[in-house]
Amino acid sequence: MGCNLSIIGEHLDVDALETKLGLPGFRKNYKGVPRYRTNPEKEELPYSYMSTAISDAGFDDLEQQVKDVISYLMQHFDTLKLVSGVKEVQYFNLDFGVDYADKFYQSMYMPPKLVRLAGELGMSIEVSLYTSER
Repeated sequence: MGCNLSIIGEHLDVDALETKLGLPGFRKNYKGVPRYRTNPEKEELPYSYMSTAISDAGFDDLEQQVKDVISYLMQHFDTLKLVSGVKEVQYFNLDFGVDYADKFYQSMYMPPKLVRLAGELGMSIEVSLYTSER
C-alpha cells in the first residue's frame, strides 16, 4: 500500500480541485455512486474524494514511506497549500500502510519535518495497520 494522500468532502467538486492542483496520478470518485461495485444497490458514497499513492514503499518499510512523503510534500508544497483554502474539503490526509502481523507492540515514529509539513498544509496523519495474513 505505501502511503496515500486523500482529499475528501461531502460537497467537494473533485474535478475542479484536480484542475486547480494540476497534480498527476489522482483517482477520483463521486458522491452518490455505489460504494461497492460488487453490490451497487447496497450503499452510495456520501462524499466525493480524490486520492493518490505518494509512496510505493512496502508495508514493511515505513522509513522509506516517510522519506518519500517528505520529498513529495516539499516538492508540491505550494500546490498542496491551495487545498487548505477549499472550504468543501473536510478531510486532507496522509495514510501510511504498515504490516502489523505477529507483533505484540508496535511503535511508529514520525519525524518533526513530516509533522511540520503536514501541519502547515492542514493535513492529518494516519497509520493503517495490516496483517500479512490476508
